[in-house]
Amino acid sequence: MTNATLDRELQAEYNLTLVVRDQGDLSLAVLKHLTICISDVNDNAPSFEKATYEAAVAENSKAPIFLLTVRATDPDLGFNGEITYSISDSSASGLVSIDPTTGDVFALQAFDYEQVRSLEFLVTAEDGGHPKLASNVSIRLAVLDRNDNAPVIITPVLVGGAATLSVLVNVETGCFWVVPGNGSTQGTAAVTNASLVSCASAPFLFTIVARDVDSGVNGALRYDLVGGDDAGLFTLDPLLGQVFLNASNASSLAGSERELVVRPRIPGG
Repeated sequence: MTNATLDRELQAEYNLTLVVRDQGDLSLAVLKHLTICISDVNDNAPSFEKATYEAAVAENSKAPIFLLTVRATDPDLGFNGEITYSISDSSASGLVSIDPTTGDVFALQAFDYEQVRSLEFLVTAEDGGHPKLASNVSIRLAVLDRNDNAPVIITPVLVGGAATLSVLVNVETGCFWVVPGNGSTQGTAAVTNASLVSCASAPFLFTIVARDVDSGVNGALRYDLVGGDDAGLFTLDPLLGQVFLNASNASSLAGSERELVVRPRIPGG
């Protein structure tokens, strides 16, 4: 008879010595050594080595790609301690898989950072006992951005890859008005939609705004004036995209046409 609960995982066997002694004047005794082995029952669920796992994968990586290995242990014996891994989280279906024996986790498809920046799912470790015992652990997968998107100019509006801006010049004062659009406004009627520009030195003309959906330095833009300004009549702020006329009096430009080529790019690109 035991007087406490036995736990095989704490002590698998006990060595006892049994003494039988008679009640005679010269007491005689016999000793018997006993080894008691504690049989196993499935009383321990698998336990993961970490509370959570984290991994990272670069977007557009060729699938399948190895992400990480999860590992759980079970101190029970035989089938009670044999572990099988699975992913039961429906949100990860078709995106990741796990080797049921080794715990190796793989990405099944390439990720697009602009669509999916992170993924979190549960991995289950289940033993082979009866009844089966199981534990879950969370895996957090971060998708790393790559420079896979070209900048897109959103202002001014482009038609066929170009934008047309008309500048109306007062030949007496040198002041001018900027007319937005792609050449759809013509003649004197354009004045009603025009914006008066200051006659100060290096007067502001317009702003180019581009967007790059990549993240961090991959989406940081600067602007370069790469063509159409051989005479140096224009200046471009490389960070703000603002274009200025490099002259305080624009009367000499009346009737002329300039075709500027501006390129947005990432620094170093």
